[in-house]
Amino acid sequence: MDHFEALLQRAARAVNAAAVACQAWEDGGDPDPVSDTAWEADGATLEALEAVAGIDLTLSLDSYPETRLGRLVMAVRLLVLAGTDEGGQSTDLEMAARLLALAIEA
Repeated sequence: MDHFEALLQRAARAVNAAAVACQAWEDGGDPDPVSDTAWEADGATLEALEAVAGIDLTLSLDSYPETRLGRLVMAVRLLVLAGTDEGGQSTDLEMAARLLALAIEA
């Protein structure tokens, strides 16, 4: 397993955990695990994006990743931000997890 794959797998685990915690909260559960797992998912996806795409995330439209893998991870990052923002939904995080699975296979 190379470094990028390890980062993507770490991000996938973190995003999956955040999706599960968010779904549990949406079903009436405890909100505390949501913030903990969201923080982990945010950090893991940011680290993966910076490594895979080789970019600093002070992005302008001209500096998006140029590879399929980089663009998949960028989409994951945006979905994680949407899912962990106030009003975010577990479905946002579930989509991010599915995209990470594609990125790992890429």
